[in-house]
Amino acid sequence: MRRKDKEIFGRENIERVIRQASYGVLGLVDGRKPYVVPLNFGYSDQIFYFHSAVNGRKIKTIRKNSLGCISLVAHAAVKKARIACGWGTAYVSVFVEGRIREITGAAEKIKALRIIMQQYSRKKKWDFSAAMIDAVRVYCLKTTTLTCKRSGE
Repeated sequence: MRRKDKEIFGRENIERVIRQASYGVLGLVDGRKPYVVPLNFGYSDQIFYFHSAVNGRKIKTIRKNSLGCISLVAHAAVKKARIACGWGTAYVSVFVEGRIREITGAAEKIKALRIIMQQYSRKKKWDFSAAMIDAVRVYCLKTTTLTCKRSGE
């Protein structure tokens, strides 16, 4: 991170920002082109979880290159000013890099889907039918790099 004065430290502080983010943007490399897609996510113990339809570009891209990143933003607000260069955005963000792995076992998929649901509902116990489990692919991104930043206060 270039601006160390804006960096947020401490696992508890960073995880608070993660809990406050309403969605993430997954970044992948599709051959020689970037590919980004917004997604719902869950987080536990330095692992991000997300789900997908059973087919599509995201799945094909992950199969070719399992490296990925996720960007999260919480509390974003435009800051107005009298002059153009005074405008900005106040926000808190998290940026994470890691390797993506598909979760295939039913029990592990259920655990991951519960973590995703907890991100939005705060409820830990959810039930999933066999049909629901079969209808989605579930992935995890194990964090190798994680930074958190506050800007524009």
